[in-house]
Amino acid sequence: MKRCLLLALLLSPAPGFCMPLTFDLKGGQAMPFGGDWGDPDVGYKPATAVAFAGWKKVDDRLAWGLEAGLESGHRSRANGALKIDIFHLAPSLRATFPSGVRTWTLLAGAGVFHWKHSAYAAGSSLFDAGSATNFGVSLGAGVKRRVFGLPLGLEAVWRHLFSMKSDGVGDVGPADNLCLYLSVHFGDPKPVLPPPPLEPYNPDS
Repeated sequence: MKRCLLLALLLSPAPGFCMPLTFDLKGGQAMPFGGDWGDPDVGYKPATAVAFAGWKKVDDRLAWGLEAGLESGHRSRANGALKIDIFHLAPSLRATFPSGVRTWTLLAGAGVFHWKHSAYAAGSSLFDAGSATNFGVSLGAGVKRRVFGLPLGLEAVWRHLFSMKSDGVGDVGPADNLCLYLSVHFGDPKPVLPPPPLEPYNPDS
């Protein structure tokens, strides 16, 4: 109970201040590159990428938050029946640099990457579906501006999975994706006003 109350106090704004919480919804494509993972002959193909992030403002430039994302549908170039999906959950930092009507952003995060592969056949051998969890990092940059009143952005993020290895796919080694996103930013801070003062109770009125 004490921990829940402490968390509520930390996330609750002080009266008269703004709620410093914003959110990003992103969609685009994840493109493998480098090593066995990105090999143009036996590596893996690009996949659909989506992500959602929530941010708490620290000051005018810096925010910290949590990002969850999925790259779904990386098919093997050597065997089209083999498909890999990658989910990540990463605490992150974001720095913003306003410049006229645009706002430039830098992103850095590190967290857990959980990936799974489909069941598939290779020759006379059948392989069951499987999954594994590893650590990874993300680094990115982007730009945001309002388009017809809607806060949109473009973002490029490098995601690095330190190791991808399982009985089903063997030892792929490290996996690198370049994720290109179109993003929508929402939840702009709104003023949180204090409640009106209570007038003293007068039983004769």
